[in-house]
Amino acid sequence: MVIVKNNGFYIPNGERVRIFNSGEEELILIEVLTPAYKQQRVHQFDHFH
Repeated sequence: MVIVKNNGFYIPNGERVRIFNSGEEELILIEVLTPAYKQQRVHQFDHFH
């Protein structure tokens, strides 16, 4: 999915996603996590294949 600048998106519960910037400008991402953030559900990636 391509998100256009200044737009938002919703990720349904249970969906696995990778968010990366394919553009030339800096990516600024603001996340709203509901109902609560749980560290055990987060996977951080160092790079993409």
